[in-house]
Amino acid sequence: MTLTPFENISRAGSDLSEQERDYNDIMQLRDEGFTFKEIGSKFGLSESGVRHKVRRYETKLENFKEQFLFEENRTVGTGN
Repeated sequence: MTLTPFENISRAGSDLSEQERDYNDIMQLRDEGFTFKEIGSKFGLSESGVRHKVRRYETKLENFKEQFLFEENRTVGTGN
């Protein structure tokens, strides 16, 4: 069974799950029109701290996507 990058992230462990929840909360507030500064005050973080959390999660997501694509290409290339 082949997992999507998002399924791989869900299986990656509790640390990432907590980070994913933070990211989802932050992005929900962004969708509602809150600024990073306003979100930071809700989370007890600075504006730059909120931006850092978002960047860190998005970097991990991108790394998982790249790993998934690498595994897909390797599997396809070997005929498995």
